[in-house]
Amino acid sequence: MIKCIIVDDEKFAQQSLQLILKNSFATTVDLIGVAGSVQEALILMRTHTIDLVLLDIDMPKEDGFELLKQAPYTNFKIIFTTAYEQYAIGAIKQNALDYLLKPIDEDELRVAINKVQQQDKLTSSTTIELLLHSINNTAGIANKIPIAIASGFELVRTNDIVCLYAQEHKTDVHLVNGTILYSTKKIGLILNELSKAEFCRIHKSHAVNLSLIKQYNRNSGNVIMVTGQELVVSVSEKRNFLTLFK
Repeated sequence: MIKCIIVDDEKFAQQSLQLILKNSFATTVDLIGVAGSVQEALILMRTHTIDLVLLDIDMPKEDGFELLKQAPYTNFKIIFTTAYEQYAIGAIKQNALDYLLKPIDEDELRVAINKVQQQDKLTSSTTIELLLHSINNTAGIANKIPIAIASGFELVRTNDIVCLYAQEHKTDVHLVNGTILYSTKKIGLILNELSKAEFCRIHKSHAVNLSLIKQYNRNSGNVIMVTGQELVVSVSEKRNFLTLFK
């Protein structure tokens, strides 16, 4: 049996993967536990020897790659799961690690798990080292952008940007750790530097990181971010916004 954990901050994604594993892999995969963060995953890995990690890349605070850096051992396989194509996909494919786009297709997951069964466990440690090396050297600062501020600029990971607020000719950039950067650039110029697959303008005055949305409320017309911030989706942007989630 393959001892497996799911690491994903989204409840729906967790439940979906659990259901697929229960219905189609009950005799081959032993689901040890489900973690909603890197730190929860580390607790599971310190108390169990894990063969396979179904790992989300896009998580607030610490992304999936942080788990690889902090894991207590490296002789496990990884199947990456995420909703967005990002800078590291080339590095993942280059190092022969499986990568599945959400929503996870059962047949694609079956193919990936079959690969896990066929691969030599001893290659896992080397593969993870190569992946981290490739990300550090080829991605570099590709997942960061410079945010212009009065004293110069600050280099910020795009995954850490929760939302942008337009303030006349300037922009407040809110980060997941609660920091607010007061940029001297207009919101439109900053959005031009960000991936359209990850960020969306939901109002003339603000834009959000799609991967950090926790909930959309149809009654109020607002989105709630993982940080608890609540932002209104304007009537003019509502249709475009909702289309992104169909």
